[in-house]
Amino acid sequence: MKFQEFDDHKRELLAKSESIHLLDRIRINPQLLSIIRADSEEESSPLQIHDENEERKAIRLVQYAPRLFYQLKEIDDITYSMLQDSFDPSKNKRAAFKAGESQGKSGSFFFFTHDERFLIKTISKSEFSAFMKFLPAYYKHCANNRNSLIARTYGMYKLEVTSVSSIYFYLMENVLRMSKETELLGVFDLKGSSINREVDEIGKSPKSTLKDCNYMRKNKQLMKFSPEDQKNLLERFQADVDLFRKQELMDYSLLLSISVDTTMEDRRRSYNEFVDDKYVADLKAKHTGNKNVIISPMGYIYNLGIIDYLQEYNFMKRLENRFKRYRFGAEKMLEISAIEPDPYAIRFMHFVKRQVLNLSLIHISEPTRRTPISYAVFCLKKKKKKK
Repeated sequence: MKFQEFDDHKRELLAKSESIHLLDRIRINPQLLSIIRADSEEESSPLQIHDENEERKAIRLVQYAPRLFYQLKEIDDITYSMLQDSFDPSKNKRAAFKAGESQGKSGSFFFFTHDERFLIKTISKSEFSAFMKFLPAYYKHCANNRNSLIARTYGMYKLEVTSVSSIYFYLMENVLRMSKETELLGVFDLKGSSINREVDEIGKSPKSTLKDCNYMRKNKQLMKFSPEDQKNLLERFQADVDLFRKQELMDYSLLLSISVDTTMEDRRRSYNEFVDDKYVADLKAKHTGNKNVIISPMGYIYNLGIIDYLQEYNFMKRLENRFKRYRFGAEKMLEISAIEPDPYAIRFMHFVKRQVLNLSLIHISEPTRRTPISYAVFCLKKKKKKK
């Protein structure tokens, strides 16, 4: 069975590569945008797309659970007119030209709408299957936790093309949506692990996504929250991670950006360290309604969201875990990203509390007051007792 799973994974990677190549060749066709922006409740829609060789291909667009996703849009006040504007083909010519593969190891294809409100991202078949299994719990969680930090998914689609493997993709909110008045200081993908979690910063732009070790070395000192925001964020993070834990998902990340408002930067620099309440209030007024934005007492703007939450602890992740334990030693086994969902959740929350929210040990409840080794061992022992 394990070898069968490995063969399936290998075929999936090859199919994904072929599908992304096709999507890259046809780019983001205006007809495709028109289907997505229509917010239809139909299960599928036929459409014709020309590739660069002018060969006509019949493509069937399958839309999954449209009514459920329609309700998710309503929960977040995503209106028909927003979709119409964001996916207007005439406004997305430049955005379509810039669409391409991500910087990450997943190699997913990304397309950001012209207003950067939404994005389209290709996913693997296993991620698609994981999400469809996760969807009922995800819907209930979002309905009961409108301020959840989980990056919202507003649609799941499949492109069926004759003689080509199907392309799975979803419509998401862009967690890092920023106004033109903001200057980006850094973007980080944080998992709470340290093995292979560093990016060479030489020649990188501020928009390049860095990782845990870069964050710990360089930008952690820019993180400062009010006690009220600490408490609020801790509750939101805990609720979201509890959901992933119950659904046995792992490998998710905190996507964090740090920026400043260029129109108020001179005013911010006039303070020694902390800005006054009026400055914070003015910044908050500019970002009203964005659940992912927190304003720091130091005048920084933080965008936070949990992404890449569709990974199950499958055969390939177990294989990765074994390989890295062998390569880096058993003493480093809890510093690698590929660990079981329970210890992953505890380690992630420990990192968020200590390194992002800057909470001291007295604010951290058991078992997360323990060292990274002891709290994960505690979790694993607890799991064995249940069995």
